[in-house]
Amino acid sequence: MVISSKGYPNRVALFLFIRSVSRQGDMNNPKKSCRITVRGVVQGVGFRYHTRRIAHSLGISGWVKNMDDGSVLIADEGAPYAMERFINWLYEGPPRARVSQVEVKEAPKLENFEGFETRF
Repeated sequence: MVISSKGYPNRVALFLFIRSVSRQGDMNNPKKSCRITVRGVVQGVGFRYHTRRIAHSLGISGWVKNMDDGSVLIADEGAPYAMERFINWLYEGPPRARVSQVEVKEAPKLENFEGFETRF
């Protein structure tokens, strides 16, 4: 599902995604997982560094990686409310980034990542 284009989130789509993620949780495992592709001017501007920093501050685990097509791929897991804040931050990114699209897909299962890392 593409949630935004030109860096402006479709708030209804984002709300529905977060709500669906929240409803699927249970008391034993409230974490959810998704894969996010961010497009635009997102390489060479500190996007991975800042993504890792923000994810760490929100308690989100996973990884971030530059892709050959110029996009950034993120695999992440965390509490639904933290994921919502994280996804909202991705629309803006770091100061030098120019985000044109954020695509969020729910991952089929948790991978139980330890921490958040930059992959190469």
